[in-house]
Amino acid sequence: AQDIPAPVDPEPEPIIPPVEVPVVVTPSVPYVVILDTPTGWLNVRDRADLSGGVVAKALPGEKYSYQKTENGWDAIVLSNGTIGWILGNYATIVSE
Repeated sequence: AQDIPAPVDPEPEPIIPPVEVPVVVTPSVPYVVILDTPTGWLNVRDRADLSGGVVAKALPGEKYSYQKTENGWDAIVLSNGTIGWILGNYATIVSE
């Protein structure tokens, strides 16, 4: 009897991990949409003042839950639940 070589498995398919696609969730109204800025981002501060510490950067097109406006500054809710302040000139408030 002739030896028949065992079938050879073809190359296994490479395992490609799934790409994590960020889910963009529109917050419930009212919310703010960040507008284009000269720098390409908007500083989010810990108080409604240019001397407030920068706690985050918001990018044009991003949406955040809106809390209130004080002296031209909008209070928004960051992803970690804290409140940050942005200059209202660079955001549109969407209320419906």
